[in-house]
Amino acid sequence: KGFVAATDRSPLDKEDLMDWVEDLSSTIQFTLALDGDATLNSQILLQEQGLRLIPSFVRYMVAVLLEQKGQNVTLEEYYMDS
Repeated sequence: KGFVAATDRSPLDKEDLMDWVEDLSSTIQFTLALDGDATLNSQILLQEQGLRLIPSFVRYMVAVLLEQKGQNVTLEEYYMDS
């Protein structure tokens, strides 16, 4: 129920996590895998037509959540067709 069917996050190194918690100017990198994005087919069709009306909806939501906490967010995305 929602925008994705399943998620998986890469494990965080405890030392990197503690550095990030203690010093918010440090960076932390993790991978968030999403499976079954309900908006994906419509996004792909719009992109194939040369339109970029909306960004990746789930990507946008993750960025907004982190930015609301005062984090500087850099995101990369790619699709795996299986």
